[in-house]
Amino acid sequence: MTPQEAYRILGLAPGAGAEAVQEAYRRHALDKHPDRAQGVGLHDRAAWLKVRDAYECLRAAGFPNLAPPPVKPAEKPRYRAPEWLERQWANEKPERLSDHLRLDEEERKALVKTVIGFVAVVAAVWLLWGARERLKTREFSPRPGWTIRW
Repeated sequence: MTPQEAYRILGLAPGAGAEAVQEAYRRHALDKHPDRAQGVGLHDRAAWLKVRDAYECLRAAGFPNLAPPPVKPAEKPRYRAPEWLERQWANEKPERLSDHLRLDEEERKALVKTVIGFVAVVAAVWLLWGARERLKTREFSPRPGWTIRW
């Protein structure tokens, strides 16, 4: 009996490991052993002998791994900063964001003004949007006698 036939008899994929073979053997032993099987006679004994011979064949062959080993996908290389930059980061502990940017004093002031201006614009838009939403629910009269509904 070849290992391929033995794997087929036990109902396993070729190259299954020793634990899977033993588990399949135990499962078939409970189903087909003459002392435990539901039927009686030579039919159960022949099925049991096939299962036993298949297990013995695989055991004698050392549970051959007929299937090629699974190929692991190559790991994507993770980004690593250049060595000179890692040394620079290890030696410097800047306290301000602008220290990372290597700006002189005038450029730093211009950056701060730009950020403050951006924050002011975002706040104004936020306030105007809220006012628009509040006006949607009310009536607005620019002059007495005129009514505009939003």
